[in-house]
Amino acid sequence: MLIAVDFDGTIVEHRYPDIGPEIPFAIDTLKRLREERHRLILWTVRKGRLLDEAVRFCRERGLEFYAVNSNYPEENSRCEGYSRKLGVDLFIDDRNLGGLPDWGVIYRMVHDGLTFEDLYAASPRQEPAFSSGKQMKNNLIHRIMNLKKLFGVFALLALLTSCASYRKALYLRDDEVLEMVEQRGSLYEYRVMPKDELTITVSTSDPEVSAPFYRKIGQSKLQNNNMNQGMTNAKLLDYLVDNEGYIDFPILGKLHVVGLTSRQCEDLIRQRLQPYLNETPNVTVRILSYTISVLGEVNRPGTYTVTDERITIFEALAQAGDMTLFARRNDVELLREDSLGRRTVAHLDLTAADIALSPYYYLQQNDVIYVKPTKAKVRSNTLSSNSSFWISLTSLAATIASLVIIALR
Repeated sequence: MLIAVDFDGTIVEHRYPDIGPEIPFAIDTLKRLREERHRLILWTVRKGRLLDEAVRFCRERGLEFYAVNSNYPEENSRCEGYSRKLGVDLFIDDRNLGGLPDWGVIYRMVHDGLTFEDLYAASPRQEPAFSSGKQMKNNLIHRIMNLKKLFGVFALLALLTSCASYRKALYLRDDEVLEMVEQRGSLYEYRVMPKDELTITVSTSDPEVSAPFYRKIGQSKLQNNNMNQGMTNAKLLDYLVDNEGYIDFPILGKLHVVGLTSRQCEDLIRQRLQPYLNETPNVTVRILSYTISVLGEVNRPGTYTVTDERITIFEALAQAGDMTLFARRNDVELLREDSLGRRTVAHLDLTAADIALSPYYYLQQNDVIYVKPTKAKVRSNTLSSNSSFWISLTSLAATIASLVIIALR
């Protein structure tokens, strides 16, 4: 529906030309209606600077309007057939005959398509008072019925403020942005980091020629006895990248490999081996494994070993059982340490498709992902110890109210 809403006295208390305090739940209700695909128009007597202040007040609280003081965004006084008459389905205004209803009631009327007659049709009609005692009895019944309605309004408002928005629970929204941005047509390649473990093999047509360039468990880098055994009778030793970014390679000595891809490491070692061989050797470099950690609002938090040379943040979350319904998908924190030991925290919005363009989309050695809980989850944990008490108290109050109604009737 197309809904127009006044500002002073409707969204905020009437303090014109100043902006009064927000009327309870006005902004939250309008945001919920907007999420349900209703179009909202701000229709107010404010103009110029005063109008800009009202629009900014709502925008700072997350409320955007389809149009302001017009039936559609492009309408202005120069348009053919322009009229100040509102062309909307509903107009919410405190000058309404009977005054402004509670915002919980307004939401019910819009969401369920109700009228005032529908809302109060079930209310008991007042009978003529034949005695002061009967009048008091009727007044008491009327007040109890109003109290029950008030409980219903509070329940509705609690639903509005605590339920997570469907839109906020989605991944990769607005994916058309990926088509609008020019992307480089190259696949991701992992770059070596300190403390990575590398597996390096050197192959030649004659195994005895390449044997000196293997270091085995229990053998020093210069020990070449039984070289003709090659790789058959001993386990090859992996190469650990030190904090300065070097590996200690047999014969060649220290090689700086931090920041290089596997292919670049292969080219480096092949070039350094060339003076010792009569042929171009076949060199293979593989990252053995590295670890990442996933914490917070996921189903299986923990530290995971990555055996492939690349993993995305979504693949890491999938290994952790995905995020729970109480996770803040639009503000996931990633702690990363670079090759120089500098630590940074990145805030990632996984609900936006442009996360695929982020430098943090692919994870690195020792990355830590922290999924923060929603405010509703924090509040529920805080109040969980008292929940049984409040449930019992509410049930008792409802029972007493029902007994009083039955006794008075």
